[in-house]
Amino acid sequence: GLINTEYCDASADRSALVTNSRKSWTLAKNLSPADMQTLRDFWVARKGGTLPFYFYDGMETVPKWSWDPTGASSTGRYIVRFEGGWADEVLMSRSNATISLVEIQ
Repeated sequence: GLINTEYCDASADRSALVTNSRKSWTLAKNLSPADMQTLRDFWVARKGGTLPFYFYDGMETVPKWSWDPTGASSTGRYIVRFEGGWADEVLMSRSNATISLVEIQ
């Protein structure tokens, strides 16, 4: 957080960086090789967790589990970034991917 006051003993009072909590999501999916490559390409294009993008929380969209590919609708839409590094597990015909997203305020 931001330092409000520093004391002689090196302790400090800090204020919060944000005023409300940020949402986060962890998504796990069993993907075909083509879908895994598409997800990996998107992760690389976003430079891991560097560049933000729109994410629609399916439980909040109307109708549920829909999204606006143009990004114009704000219902259930969050600006997020990837949290953490890339990890996957390659199996015979499918791969498992787990990604974490965190809201940007």
